[in-house]
Amino acid sequence: MGLPEEVQTWVHKYYRYLWTHRKGSVVAGLLDDLPFALHSEISSACYKPLMKKTTLFRDTEDDFKRALSLKFNTYTYSPGQVLAKPGEINQNAYYIEHGVVQVLGDNHCDKVARLLPGSLIGEVWQRASRLF
Repeated sequence: MGLPEEVQTWVHKYYRYLWTHRKGSVVAGLLDDLPFALHSEISSACYKPLMKKTTLFRDTEDDFKRALSLKFNTYTYSPGQVLAKPGEINQNAYYIEHGVVQVLGDNHCDKVARLLPGSLIGEVWQRASRLF
């Protein structure tokens, strides 16, 4: 690309910082240019702890877990942020690693459930989910 040495060094330092401080937990986009086999191996290793914690994936084949790990992304949400609303089409599943998710009723005053770290939620919940 013809980038100056200074910019190349900056890019290398940035990615080294991300890898070191986030322990490889945020891989979305970072690995897109790697060969598929290497990308899937790294992604699988990064999300292996999640796969072990989640009972839904515990008894699945390693190849399935590897393929699924390529679809995972890590996100951080703010308190009060709505993850899903009733009637909304949502193709995501969420694993709660830190924090609490409150599932609210139709009038937003009814607290239907309080989901703690380790919970996996998605299409099963047809009510609004809000972080607290």
